[in-house]
Amino acid sequence: MESGITLPPRLPRDVLHRIFSLCAPTYQLVGRGWRRRPDNEARDVLAHSHLGQLALVCRFWRFVALTPDLWSTIEVDFETRLRRTSFAALLTRCVERSGTVPLTLHVRARYPTEECMVQLIFLARESDRWRVANIETVEERGGEGWLSTISKFSLLETLHIRPYPTRIQITDVQAPRLTRVAAWNTFKPYLRLPWAQLETVYLRHIATRSLAEVLKSFRPFSAFYGGALHLAIDNCDIDPSGRIPTFCAPLGELHITLREWCSQPPHTNAVLSRALSSLRLPRLHTLQLFSACEVNECDTQLVLSHAAFLNFVEVSLLGDTLTTLSLVDVGIPESKLPECLAALPALTHLTLSDLVDLGHIIITDNILRRLAVRLPGNTCTLLPRLTHFTCYTLLSFDDDALRDFVAARVRNTPATGSPTFTLTVNVFVRRGARRKFGLPFCRFISAHQETGELACKAQYVPRAVDRDVENAWASVQ
Repeated sequence: MESGITLPPRLPRDVLHRIFSLCAPTYQLVGRGWRRRPDNEARDVLAHSHLGQLALVCRFWRFVALTPDLWSTIEVDFETRLRRTSFAALLTRCVERSGTVPLTLHVRARYPTEECMVQLIFLARESDRWRVANIETVEERGGEGWLSTISKFSLLETLHIRPYPTRIQITDVQAPRLTRVAAWNTFKPYLRLPWAQLETVYLRHIATRSLAEVLKSFRPFSAFYGGALHLAIDNCDIDPSGRIPTFCAPLGELHITLREWCSQPPHTNAVLSRALSSLRLPRLHTLQLFSACEVNECDTQLVLSHAAFLNFVEVSLLGDTLTTLSLVDVGIPESKLPECLAALPALTHLTLSDLVDLGHIIITDNILRRLAVRLPGNTCTLLPRLTHFTCYTLLSFDDDALRDFVAARVRNTPATGSPTFTLTVNVFVRRGARRKFGLPFCRFISAHQETGELACKAQYVPRAVDRDVENAWASVQ
């Protein structure tokens, strides 16, 4: 070769192994809905056809293609139209070729037949090798029966069951390494899990009863020490009236998505405010509140009572512990927002959004200027430790107000201990109108970005921003 580069006679085994692993198909995401594949594609994924094709190249490639960990992910959809003998043969081959390495299992068996149950029980015998289990079944049809035959999950770290079987109990002895759980619990919210060792839990719950009964059903979370709890609650006319219990838990993170399924004007504002006032979370450092809607006639955005929010901050002693607050399509009235932010001096990450559907503008000139007020020593008086600010906005404020806010925060960075202030502006596109920043403001931002004092991102986003808490679950894998 003219370049003088000499290629090795063959790639090293570890390099070839890495290349083969990148040839694998995109498997199901744990914690998300099952992505249905065409029958031929589902069969190829189960059979690891990509490895079969690579193994035909030469003897060395076949040797690498038969490495057990390349066969350790098994995805099987028993609703695929395949012969039952094909399921049995392909499953057996995958399990045998995976050797003794930990398994990542994706199984959908919503309507299991007798032949299907035989294969599920076969997989259950390998439960001591499961590292990740993503299972979709139907409880009322007996689909969880094969799970009841399992007595030990020695290596299990991540578990997702949709819906979570009420008759299944997992203890710390059975699953000593379990740290992440996702459960689509559409029937009963009582989960028998080793709460003390869990780090992340995602629970989607359909709420059709009173708020008091909903909160009572979450009593097991009182043993969830320092973890991240993601709650997606489908509000089907929750009754916010009556006496509600106090809910205490040592959570580190709380992410709540309220999803509306009501065609009548909902009580969700009252539900959210009353629920928040009942919480006692003294170890909380991250709070994210989202609103979503499944019915077009419903308002998708919520107004949170500032009195309920301040009471929650006071009784939970969050002034010195809460560092991250995200309110997306959930807003505190603009006139009361500074008072609520003043109660959170330790806040470093803040996300706010305008309530477009309700006509409430949260991010105004007044709010930005209040956040820009500084003491003589260049320390900001409101949120002195803020390093990240994200907004979903209609750009109802002036460029000068945002410029003064950025300038104050950049000068405040020595007090925060962070060399860079991060600003993210998501501009809603409304009726095709796109307001742009002026040239002087853009030059101001560019100048600070060049010095490394500012990291700025601005983008147009549609009105329907993807806020599903399932994305948060998928991101922790």
